[in-house]
Amino acid sequence: MKRNKRILAVFLAVVMLFSITGTAMAEEVPATAEAPAAEGTPQETRAPEASASPAPPASPELEKAPDPSAAESVQPEVSSSAAPAADMAVMALEEDEGLGALSLAADGEYTLISSPDDLLAVMKDPSYWTAKLKVTAPIDMSGITTAQPIGSGATPFSGTFDGNGQTISNLTITSSTGYTGLFGHITGAVQDVVLKGAEITDTNESYTKGMGILAGYNKGTVSGCKVTDSSLSVRYSYAGGAVGNNEGIITNSSVTGSTVTSESAATMGYTGGFAGYNNKTVSQGYVSGGTVQFTGTNGRGTEIGGFVGRNSNSIDECYTTAAVESTSNKAGGFAGNITNGQIENSFSAGEVTGSKYIGGFSGNIDGGKFVSCYTISPVVSQGT
Repeated sequence: MKRNKRILAVFLAVVMLFSITGTAMAEEVPATAEAPAAEGTPQETRAPEASASPAPPASPELEKAPDPSAAESVQPEVSSSAAPAADMAVMALEEDEGLGALSLAADGEYTLISSPDDLLAVMKDPSYWTAKLKVTAPIDMSGITTAQPIGSGATPFSGTFDGNGQTISNLTITSSTGYTGLFGHITGAVQDVVLKGAEITDTNESYTKGMGILAGYNKGTVSGCKVTDSSLSVRYSYAGGAVGNNEGIITNSSVTGSTVTSESAATMGYTGGFAGYNNKTVSQGYVSGGTVQFTGTNGRGTEIGGFVGRNSNSIDECYTTAAVESTSNKAGGFAGNITNGQIENSFSAGEVTGSKYIGGFSGNIDGGKFVSCYTISPVVSQGT
């Protein structure tokens, strides 16, 4: 179909150009034929070649030389009409060849991301953060380090980002903003993003809203996303393998073979294999393998879990097999601490090592409900 459209466009352009040329030539002939006769010689009007009979004598009226001003007036008409029409024909060809705006997605809705430069442009330019974006090819970010995620505390990503199942590999972000990940702050929709070999670091030691490999702070929707063989290293709280701080909706997403490390020098340290803190909804998520570590100051606010650091809302159909290692309190195979909400149809199986308040499923429980949950996580206490 697209080939036929291109052939039709070329045909129309050729017809248009020949039509213009024919018109111009037709207008130029009288101007030449009616030029004043030299030294009084009468003008001839040549009959069409198709006629076999001789041409009749020219009439007196045709022998009269034309008004020079009339002949001059013909010239501007030919030049002024031909050029714009030719331009229109070229434009038609350009559009059919997919140039200009038509080089975007076929449906015309998405801005396409197909290279490291494209992704960097989106990360650095907030004008893209309200758009519909789609990744159309694998992207290798090797050798590139950036400090700017997509979306910030002041200007969240409010558009739509379709990862399209394409792998974004070797992404390296080093920041101190406290909103860190491929996305810093989401209020829009993110789907089908695949991250592999990412290294995310945030050095802020006094305040963070969220730090994750996929996203720091989510207040939108995240679905069908995968994080594999990646690492997150932070110096404060709200750290997660997928999302640091979730106040939105996350479904059907996973973290595999990744490491989450908090070296907080403060007494706050919500750290989880999937989410540091959940205060909304997570369903059908899992953490497979990897390690969740807390190596910072021993304090009452540290809460470390194989899936979530602290839970205050809804988690359903989720599991973790990540190992949990903490030098502080409140460490659990699934959650560090549960304060509210409901966890159902979920389990943990990774080993838990901690100092105080440790458990196979949760290190501490201040509230909330459990429905059809279990653990087979071995527990190792290093405290007194």
